[in-house]
Amino acid sequence: MSGARSTPLFLSSSKDATGDSDETSFTVRLEPPLRISDTATKVSAYIDSATVPYSFPNVTATTGTVVVRMPLGAGQGNSGEVTLTLPTGVYDLTEIAQQLNTAVNTYLHNNSYPVLTGDWKYYDFGTNAEVTATGAPNFCSLLPDFHKNRIKLTLNYDDSEIDFADNDTTLDDLLGFTSKCSRTSQAQIVVPGGGYTISGSFRTVLYEASGASWNNVDFTIAAGTYTTTSLALEINTKFVAAVTARSGSEYDTPTIASLGAASASNPLIKTLSLQASNEVPGEFRVDFTYDNFDPPPAAIVAGNCQIGKVNSGGTNTNSAEEIAVIKQLIGNIDYFASTGDHTRASGWTGGLSTAQFTAENAATIDKVTEVGIAAPGLAHGSYSADGNSAGSSLARFQVTGGPGSNMVFRPPLPIKVDVSHLIGGLVSEVKLMLVDQHGTQIDSLLGEKFSVVLVIESE
Repeated sequence: MSGARSTPLFLSSSKDATGDSDETSFTVRLEPPLRISDTATKVSAYIDSATVPYSFPNVTATTGTVVVRMPLGAGQGNSGEVTLTLPTGVYDLTEIAQQLNTAVNTYLHNNSYPVLTGDWKYYDFGTNAEVTATGAPNFCSLLPDFHKNRIKLTLNYDDSEIDFADNDTTLDDLLGFTSKCSRTSQAQIVVPGGGYTISGSFRTVLYEASGASWNNVDFTIAAGTYTTTSLALEINTKFVAAVTARSGSEYDTPTIASLGAASASNPLIKTLSLQASNEVPGEFRVDFTYDNFDPPPAAIVAGNCQIGKVNSGGTNTNSAEEIAVIKQLIGNIDYFASTGDHTRASGWTGGLSTAQFTAENAATIDKVTEVGIAAPGLAHGSYSADGNSAGSSLARFQVTGGPGSNMVFRPPLPIKVDVSHLIGGLVSEVKLMLVDQHGTQIDSLLGEKFSVVLVIESE
Protein backbone atom coordinates (compact mmCIF):
# COMPACT_ATOMS: atom_id res chain seq x y z
CA MET A 1 0.00 0.00 0.00
CA SER A 2 1.48 3.34 -0.96
CA GLY A 3 0.82 6.48 1.16
CA ALA A 4 -2.03 7.03 3.62
CA ARG A 5 -5.70 6.85 2.83
CA SER A 6 -8.25 8.85 4.86
CA THR A 7 -11.94 8.11 4.72
CA PRO A 8 -14.18 10.72 6.36
CA LEU A 9 -17.58 9.52 7.58
CA PHE A 10 -20.27 12.16 8.14
CA LEU A 11 -22.44 10.66 10.88
CA SER A 12 -25.55 12.01 12.60
CA SER A 13 -27.80 10.69 15.34
CA SER A 14 -30.74 11.57 13.08
CA LYS A 15 -29.75 8.52 10.99
CA ASP A 16 -29.82 5.94 13.77
CA ALA A 17 -30.15 2.47 12.24
CA THR A 18 -31.50 0.97 15.48
CA GLY A 19 -34.60 3.17 15.54
CA ASP A 20 -34.59 3.22 19.36
CA SER A 21 -35.20 6.24 21.61
CA ASP A 22 -31.64 6.46 22.93
CA GLU A 23 -30.65 10.06 22.14
CA THR A 24 -27.00 9.86 23.20
CA SER A 25 -25.88 6.90 21.10
CA PHE A 26 -26.58 5.85 17.54
CA THR A 27 -25.51 3.25 15.01
CA VAL A 28 -24.90 3.95 11.31
CA ARG A 29 -24.63 1.09 8.80
CA LEU A 30 -22.17 1.72 5.99
CA GLU A 31 -23.46 0.78 2.54
CA PRO A 32 -21.30 -0.40 0.98
CA PRO A 33 -19.10 -1.44 3.91
CA LEU A 34 -15.70 0.18 4.22
CA ARG A 35 -12.98 -2.30 3.26
CA ILE A 36 -9.63 -2.07 5.03
CA SER A 37 -6.82 -3.36 2.82
CA ASP A 38 -4.94 -6.38 4.11
CA THR A 39 -1.73 -4.69 2.95
CA ALA A 40 -2.17 -1.80 5.43
CA THR A 41 0.40 -1.64 8.21
CA LYS A 42 -1.54 0.61 10.53
CA VAL A 43 -5.13 1.85 10.83
CA SER A 44 -6.34 4.63 13.11
CA ALA A 45 -9.60 6.46 13.75
CA TYR A 46 -10.20 9.97 15.04
CA ILE A 47 -12.88 12.64 15.38
CA ASP A 48 -12.22 15.48 12.94
CA SER A 49 -15.15 17.55 14.24
CA ALA A 50 -18.38 17.24 16.18
CA THR A 51 -21.40 19.34 17.08
CA VAL A 52 -23.11 18.47 20.37
CA PRO A 53 -26.10 20.43 21.74
CA TYR A 54 -25.85 21.59 25.35
CA SER A 55 -29.12 19.93 26.34
CA PHE A 56 -28.15 17.05 28.63
CA PRO A 57 -30.39 17.35 31.72
CA ASN A 58 -29.12 17.51 35.28
CA VAL A 59 -32.64 17.11 36.69
CA THR A 60 -34.42 13.92 35.67
CA ALA A 61 -36.96 11.54 37.18
CA THR A 62 -34.07 9.88 39.04
CA THR A 63 -32.42 13.08 40.33
CA GLY A 64 -35.34 15.48 40.76
CA THR A 65 -37.53 14.11 43.57
CA VAL A 66 -37.79 15.92 46.90
CA VAL A 67 -39.79 15.34 50.10
CA VAL A 68 -41.29 18.54 51.49
CA ARG A 69 -43.78 19.88 54.04
CA MET A 70 -45.72 23.01 53.06
CA PRO A 71 -47.82 25.43 55.11
CA LEU A 72 -51.50 25.16 54.21
CA GLY A 73 -52.66 28.58 55.37
CA ALA A 74 -53.69 30.19 58.65
CA GLY A 75 -54.68 27.57 61.21
CA GLN A 76 -54.30 24.71 58.71
CA GLY A 77 -50.90 23.39 59.79
CA ASN A 78 -48.71 21.77 57.15
CA SER A 79 -49.20 19.23 54.39
CA GLY A 80 -47.27 16.41 56.03
CA GLU A 81 -44.64 14.68 53.91
CA VAL A 82 -45.25 15.12 50.20
CA THR A 83 -42.92 13.85 47.46
CA LEU A 84 -42.61 16.23 44.51
CA THR A 85 -40.87 15.46 41.22
CA LEU A 86 -39.33 18.35 39.31
CA PRO A 87 -39.65 18.31 35.51
CA THR A 88 -36.72 16.97 33.54
CA GLY A 89 -34.43 19.70 32.25
CA VAL A 90 -31.03 21.32 32.32
CA TYR A 91 -31.15 23.98 35.03
CA ASP A 92 -28.82 26.29 36.89
CA LEU A 93 -29.26 26.89 40.63
CA THR A 94 -31.79 29.69 40.17
CA GLU A 95 -33.91 27.60 37.80
CA ILE A 96 -33.89 24.63 40.19
CA ALA A 97 -35.32 26.91 42.91
CA GLN A 98 -37.93 28.21 40.45
CA GLN A 99 -38.98 24.68 39.52
CA LEU A 100 -39.19 23.67 43.20
CA ASN A 101 -41.26 26.73 44.13
CA THR A 102 -43.57 26.15 41.17
CA ALA A 103 -44.00 22.47 42.09
CA VAL A 104 -44.99 23.47 45.65
CA ASN A 105 -47.58 25.96 44.38
CA THR A 106 -48.94 23.43 41.89
CA TYR A 107 -49.53 20.96 44.72
CA LEU A 108 -51.17 23.61 46.92
CA HIS A 109 -53.38 24.86 44.08
CA ASN A 110 -54.44 21.36 43.03
CA ASN A 111 -55.43 20.59 46.62
CA SER A 112 -57.31 23.89 47.13
CA TYR A 113 -54.85 25.51 49.53
CA PRO A 114 -53.46 29.06 49.27
CA VAL A 115 -50.36 29.27 47.07
CA LEU A 116 -47.14 30.87 48.33
CA THR A 117 -46.13 34.06 46.54
CA GLY A 118 -44.08 37.09 47.52
CA ASP A 119 -40.46 38.20 47.66
CA TRP A 120 -37.91 35.68 46.47
CA LYS A 121 -34.12 35.97 46.41
CA TYR A 122 -32.17 34.39 43.57
CA TYR A 123 -28.75 34.67 41.99
CA ASP A 124 -28.57 36.19 38.52
CA PHE A 125 -25.65 34.37 36.93
CA GLY A 126 -25.73 36.74 33.97
CA THR A 127 -24.94 39.81 36.07
CA ASN A 128 -23.27 37.95 38.99
CA ALA A 129 -25.58 39.62 41.49
CA GLU A 130 -28.15 38.63 44.09
CA VAL A 131 -31.62 39.80 43.08
CA THR A 132 -34.97 40.03 44.85
CA ALA A 133 -38.07 39.30 42.80
CA THR A 134 -41.59 40.15 43.94
CA GLY A 135 -44.91 38.45 43.40
CA ALA A 136 -43.33 35.13 42.48
CA PRO A 137 -43.66 31.59 43.90
CA ASN A 138 -41.38 31.77 46.94
CA PHE A 139 -41.52 28.62 49.08
CA CYS A 140 -37.72 28.74 49.30
CA SER A 141 -34.59 30.46 48.01
CA LEU A 142 -31.34 28.83 46.88
CA LEU A 143 -28.25 31.03 46.79
CA PRO A 144 -24.58 30.20 46.19
CA ASP A 145 -21.98 30.77 48.90
CA PHE A 146 -18.90 31.18 46.74
CA HIS A 147 -16.57 31.51 49.76
CA LYS A 148 -17.55 28.12 51.16
CA ASN A 149 -18.41 26.50 47.81
CA ARG A 150 -21.79 25.54 49.23
CA ILE A 151 -25.47 26.32 48.61
CA LYS A 152 -27.57 28.24 51.13
CA LEU A 153 -31.24 27.31 51.47
CA THR A 154 -33.77 29.72 52.96
CA LEU A 155 -37.25 28.46 53.80
CA ASN A 156 -39.42 31.55 53.51
CA TYR A 157 -42.40 30.29 55.53
CA ASP A 158 -43.01 28.86 58.98
CA ASP A 159 -44.12 25.22 59.05
CA SER A 160 -41.97 24.37 56.01
CA GLU A 161 -39.48 21.56 55.52
CA ILE A 162 -37.30 19.90 52.90
CA ASP A 163 -36.12 16.46 53.98
CA PHE A 164 -32.89 15.77 52.12
CA ALA A 165 -32.23 12.75 54.38
CA ASP A 166 -35.38 10.94 53.21
CA ASN A 167 -34.69 7.99 50.92
CA ASP A 168 -37.30 9.32 48.47
CA THR A 169 -35.36 12.58 48.00
CA THR A 170 -32.91 12.39 45.11
CA LEU A 171 -32.26 16.13 44.75
CA ASP A 172 -29.82 15.91 47.68
CA ASP A 173 -26.76 14.96 45.61
CA LEU A 174 -27.41 17.76 43.13
CA LEU A 175 -27.57 20.45 45.86
CA GLY A 176 -25.16 18.95 48.40
CA PHE A 177 -27.62 18.70 51.33
CA THR A 178 -27.79 15.53 53.43
CA SER A 179 -30.07 16.40 56.36
CA LYS A 180 -33.60 17.53 57.14
CA CYS A 181 -34.13 21.32 56.92
CA SER A 182 -37.15 22.45 58.96
CA ARG A 183 -38.56 25.86 59.77
CA THR A 184 -40.96 25.81 62.70
CA SER A 185 -43.28 28.57 63.86
CA GLN A 186 -41.32 31.61 64.96
CA ALA A 187 -41.44 32.97 68.47
CA GLN A 188 -44.27 35.49 68.86
CA ILE A 189 -45.51 38.17 71.19
CA VAL A 190 -49.19 38.96 71.67
CA VAL A 191 -50.16 42.62 72.14
CA PRO A 192 -53.55 42.74 73.89
CA GLY A 193 -56.63 44.69 72.86
CA GLY A 194 -56.07 48.41 73.03
CA GLY A 195 -52.41 47.95 72.12
CA TYR A 196 -49.31 49.19 73.91
CA THR A 197 -48.44 52.89 73.93
CA ILE A 198 -44.72 53.56 73.92
CA SER A 199 -42.57 56.58 73.07
CA GLY A 200 -39.72 57.48 70.79
CA SER A 201 -37.47 60.47 70.17
CA PHE A 202 -36.22 62.19 67.03
CA ARG A 203 -33.31 64.64 67.08
CA THR A 204 -33.65 67.46 64.56
CA VAL A 205 -33.28 71.21 64.04
CA LEU A 206 -36.69 72.81 64.45
CA TYR A 207 -37.85 75.69 62.26
CA GLU A 208 -35.76 78.84 63.06
CA ALA A 209 -33.99 77.03 65.94
CA SER A 210 -30.29 77.58 66.50
CA GLY A 211 -29.41 73.91 66.95
CA ALA A 212 -30.66 70.35 67.09
CA SER A 213 -32.88 69.17 69.92
CA TRP A 214 -34.71 65.99 70.98
CA ASN A 215 -38.44 65.80 70.26
CA ASN A 216 -40.60 63.15 71.92
CA VAL A 217 -43.60 61.40 70.43
CA ASP A 218 -46.00 58.73 71.71
CA PHE A 219 -47.38 56.03 69.44
CA THR A 220 -49.45 52.88 69.87
CA ILE A 221 -48.46 49.34 68.88
CA ALA A 222 -51.74 47.88 67.65
CA ALA A 223 -53.22 44.75 69.20
CA GLY A 224 -52.14 41.58 67.43
CA THR A 225 -49.59 38.77 67.26
CA TYR A 226 -46.09 39.75 66.11
CA THR A 227 -42.82 38.08 65.13
CA THR A 228 -39.54 39.95 65.55
CA THR A 229 -39.75 41.17 61.95
CA SER A 230 -43.38 42.28 62.04
CA LEU A 231 -42.97 44.00 65.42
CA ALA A 232 -39.98 45.98 64.17
CA LEU A 233 -42.03 47.04 61.14
CA GLU A 234 -44.96 48.08 63.36
CA ILE A 235 -42.71 50.15 65.66
CA ASN A 236 -40.94 51.89 62.78
CA THR A 237 -44.16 52.60 60.89
CA LYS A 238 -46.01 54.03 63.90
CA PHE A 239 -42.95 56.08 64.93
CA VAL A 240 -42.68 57.67 61.48
CA ALA A 241 -46.40 58.48 61.51
CA ALA A 242 -46.11 60.12 64.95
CA VAL A 243 -43.07 62.21 64.03
CA THR A 244 -44.70 63.33 60.79
CA ALA A 245 -47.92 64.30 62.59
CA ARG A 246 -46.11 66.90 64.70
CA SER A 247 -46.97 70.49 63.85
CA GLY A 248 -44.28 71.96 61.60
CA SER A 249 -42.56 68.59 61.04
CA GLU A 250 -42.09 69.50 57.38
CA TYR A 251 -39.57 72.15 58.49
CA ASP A 252 -37.43 69.70 60.46
CA THR A 253 -33.79 69.50 59.42
CA PRO A 254 -33.55 66.65 58.70
CA THR A 255 -37.07 65.42 58.21
CA ILE A 256 -37.97 61.85 59.11
CA ALA A 257 -38.69 61.25 55.41
CA SER A 258 -35.05 61.95 54.55
CA LEU A 259 -34.04 58.89 56.60
CA GLY A 260 -35.94 56.60 54.25
CA ALA A 261 -39.31 54.89 54.18
CA ALA A 262 -40.47 52.94 57.21
CA SER A 263 -39.50 49.27 57.02
CA ALA A 264 -38.61 46.39 59.30
CA SER A 265 -35.10 47.88 59.63
CA ASN A 266 -35.61 51.69 59.36
CA PRO A 267 -35.59 54.37 60.73
CA LEU A 268 -35.76 53.50 64.44
CA ILE A 269 -35.32 49.77 65.11
CA LYS A 270 -32.78 48.03 62.87
CA THR A 271 -32.94 44.48 64.26
CA LEU A 272 -34.75 42.48 66.91
CA SER A 273 -33.27 39.14 67.98
CA LEU A 274 -34.20 36.45 70.48
CA GLN A 275 -32.33 33.93 72.60
CA ALA A 276 -33.75 31.15 74.73
CA SER A 277 -34.33 32.36 78.28
CA ASN A 278 -31.86 31.33 80.99
CA GLU A 279 -34.50 31.91 83.64
CA VAL A 280 -37.65 30.12 82.47
CA PRO A 281 -37.85 27.28 79.87
CA GLY A 282 -40.03 28.32 76.94
CA GLU A 283 -39.43 32.02 77.47
CA PHE A 284 -36.97 34.32 75.73
CA ARG A 285 -34.44 37.05 76.10
CA VAL A 286 -34.59 39.87 73.53
CA ASP A 287 -32.11 42.41 72.16
CA PHE A 288 -32.38 45.22 69.61
CA THR A 289 -30.19 47.55 67.59
CA TYR A 290 -30.89 51.07 66.33
CA ASP A 291 -30.75 52.07 62.70
CA ASN A 292 -30.19 55.82 63.09
CA PHE A 293 -28.42 56.37 66.37
CA ASP A 294 -24.72 56.86 67.09
CA PRO A 295 -23.99 55.47 70.54
CA PRO A 296 -21.20 56.97 72.64
CA PRO A 297 -18.42 57.82 72.13
CA ALA A 298 -19.64 59.00 68.72
CA ALA A 299 -21.32 62.41 68.58
CA ILE A 300 -25.07 62.78 68.97
CA VAL A 301 -26.23 64.33 65.70
CA ALA A 302 -29.38 65.52 63.97
CA GLY A 303 -31.24 62.56 62.52
CA ASN A 304 -30.74 60.30 65.55
CA CYS A 305 -33.77 58.28 66.60
CA GLN A 306 -34.20 56.35 69.83
CA ILE A 307 -36.83 54.54 71.88
CA GLY A 308 -38.20 56.34 74.95
CA LYS A 309 -38.76 59.92 76.10
CA VAL A 310 -35.64 61.96 76.74
CA ASN A 311 -34.85 65.44 78.04
CA SER A 312 -32.63 68.01 76.35
CA GLY A 313 -29.56 66.14 77.53
CA GLY A 314 -30.75 62.83 76.14
CA THR A 315 -31.56 61.29 79.53
CA ASN A 316 -34.56 58.94 79.58
CA THR A 317 -37.62 60.33 81.38
CA ASN A 318 -40.10 57.44 81.00
CA SER A 319 -41.99 56.14 84.02
CA ALA A 320 -41.26 52.70 85.44
CA GLU A 321 -44.50 51.37 83.92
CA GLU A 322 -43.55 52.70 80.48
CA ILE A 323 -40.06 51.20 80.75
CA ALA A 324 -41.57 47.82 81.70
CA VAL A 325 -43.67 47.75 78.51
CA ILE A 326 -40.66 48.67 76.35
CA LYS A 327 -38.52 45.97 77.98
CA GLN A 328 -41.18 43.34 77.35
CA LEU A 329 -41.31 44.26 73.66
CA ILE A 330 -37.70 44.92 72.66
CA GLY A 331 -35.48 44.57 75.72
CA ASN A 332 -33.65 46.89 78.07
CA ILE A 333 -32.98 50.22 76.30
CA ASP A 334 -29.99 50.80 78.58
CA TYR A 335 -28.06 48.22 76.54
CA PHE A 336 -28.62 49.61 73.06
CA ALA A 337 -24.98 50.56 72.60
CA SER A 338 -23.78 47.00 71.98
CA THR A 339 -25.16 43.81 70.49
CA GLY A 340 -25.59 40.49 72.28
CA ASP A 341 -27.04 42.07 75.44
CA HIS A 342 -30.24 40.06 75.47
CA THR A 343 -32.50 40.80 78.43
CA ARG A 344 -35.47 38.87 79.74
CA ALA A 345 -38.75 39.43 77.90
CA SER A 346 -41.50 37.18 79.26
CA GLY A 347 -44.03 38.27 76.63
CA TRP A 348 -42.32 36.24 73.89
CA THR A 349 -43.34 32.59 73.49
CA GLY A 350 -42.96 29.86 70.89
CA GLY A 351 -39.89 28.36 69.24
CA LEU A 352 -36.59 29.60 67.90
CA SER A 353 -37.18 29.02 64.21
CA THR A 354 -34.26 28.45 61.86
CA ALA A 355 -34.92 29.67 58.34
CA GLN A 356 -31.51 29.40 56.64
CA PHE A 357 -29.43 26.27 56.09
CA THR A 358 -26.05 25.57 54.46
CA ALA A 359 -25.39 22.41 52.48
CA GLU A 360 -23.00 19.91 54.01
CA ASN A 361 -21.37 19.06 50.68
CA ALA A 362 -20.48 20.83 47.46
CA ALA A 363 -23.22 20.88 44.84
CA THR A 364 -23.01 18.87 41.62
CA ILE A 365 -25.43 20.94 39.55
CA ASP A 366 -23.03 20.91 36.61
CA LYS A 367 -22.98 17.12 36.60
CA VAL A 368 -21.53 16.94 33.09
CA THR A 369 -18.36 19.03 32.94
CA GLU A 370 -16.75 17.19 30.02
CA VAL A 371 -18.20 15.42 27.01
CA GLY A 372 -16.53 12.41 25.45
CA ILE A 373 -17.33 10.66 22.18
CA ALA A 374 -16.76 6.93 22.33
CA ALA A 375 -16.98 4.33 19.56
CA PRO A 376 -17.81 0.99 21.24
CA GLY A 377 -16.69 -1.95 19.13
CA LEU A 378 -14.42 0.19 17.02
CA ALA A 379 -11.83 1.54 19.49
CA HIS A 380 -9.97 -0.57 22.04
CA GLY A 381 -7.25 1.96 22.91
CA SER A 382 -5.88 5.27 21.78
CA TYR A 383 -2.74 7.32 21.62
CA SER A 384 -2.13 11.03 21.66
CA ALA A 385 0.24 13.02 19.47
CA ASP A 386 3.19 12.02 21.66
CA GLY A 387 2.22 8.36 21.66
CA ASN A 388 0.91 8.11 25.24
CA SER A 389 -2.20 6.09 25.94
CA ALA A 390 -5.26 8.28 26.38
CA GLY A 391 -8.04 5.78 27.05
CA SER A 392 -10.70 4.46 24.71
CA SER A 393 -12.63 7.64 23.80
CA LEU A 394 -12.08 9.17 20.40
CA ALA A 395 -12.60 12.71 21.73
CA ARG A 396 -13.07 14.57 24.99
CA PHE A 397 -13.78 18.28 25.49
CA GLN A 398 -14.99 20.62 28.19
CA VAL A 399 -18.59 21.80 28.36
CA THR A 400 -18.79 25.40 27.15
CA GLY A 401 -21.56 27.90 26.51
CA GLY A 402 -24.93 27.60 28.18
CA PRO A 403 -28.04 25.43 27.97
CA GLY A 404 -29.55 25.62 24.50
CA SER A 405 -26.28 26.36 22.72
CA ASN A 406 -24.26 24.09 20.45
CA MET A 407 -20.74 23.00 21.39
CA VAL A 408 -18.43 22.62 18.40
CA PHE A 409 -15.39 20.36 18.71
CA ARG A 410 -12.65 20.69 16.10
CA PRO A 411 -9.21 19.94 17.58
CA PRO A 412 -6.01 21.03 15.82
CA LEU A 413 -4.38 17.73 16.88
CA PRO A 414 -7.08 15.08 17.24
CA ILE A 415 -6.51 11.98 19.33
CA LYS A 416 -5.94 9.05 17.03
CA VAL A 417 -7.09 5.63 18.16
CA ASP A 418 -5.30 2.52 16.93
CA VAL A 419 -7.84 0.27 15.16
CA SER A 420 -5.34 -1.97 13.36
CA HIS A 421 -7.45 -4.96 14.29
CA LEU A 422 -9.60 -3.92 11.31
CA ILE A 423 -6.83 -4.69 8.76
CA GLY A 424 -8.12 -7.00 6.06
CA GLY A 425 -11.70 -6.69 7.24
CA LEU A 426 -14.88 -4.74 6.60
CA VAL A 427 -16.40 -1.91 8.64
CA SER A 428 -20.12 -2.43 8.12
CA GLU A 429 -21.42 -0.25 10.93
CA VAL A 430 -20.22 2.37 13.42
CA LYS A 431 -21.71 3.07 16.84
CA LEU A 432 -21.01 6.39 18.59
CA MET A 433 -21.86 7.29 22.15
CA LEU A 434 -21.72 10.47 24.28
CA VAL A 435 -20.17 9.97 27.71
CA ASP A 436 -19.44 12.28 30.64
CA GLN A 437 -16.15 12.97 32.42
CA HIS A 438 -16.44 9.62 34.23
CA GLY A 439 -16.94 7.62 31.04
CA THR A 440 -20.63 7.07 31.83
CA GLN A 441 -23.14 7.45 29.01
CA ILE A 442 -25.03 10.75 29.20
CA ASP A 443 -28.73 10.15 29.87
CA SER A 444 -30.43 12.34 27.29
CA LEU A 445 -30.21 15.30 24.91
CA LEU A 446 -33.87 16.29 25.39
CA GLY A 447 -34.77 15.48 21.80
CA GLU A 448 -31.74 17.17 20.21
CA LYS A 449 -29.37 15.53 17.69
CA PHE A 450 -25.58 15.44 17.54
CA SER A 451 -23.31 14.95 14.55
CA VAL A 452 -19.73 13.74 14.13
CA VAL A 453 -17.14 13.60 11.33
CA LEU A 454 -15.25 10.37 11.96
CA VAL A 455 -12.10 9.71 9.97
CA ILE A 456 -10.62 6.25 9.43
CA GLU A 457 -7.03 6.49 8.24
CA SER A 458 -4.93 3.59 6.96
CA GLU A 459 -1.25 3.54 6.08
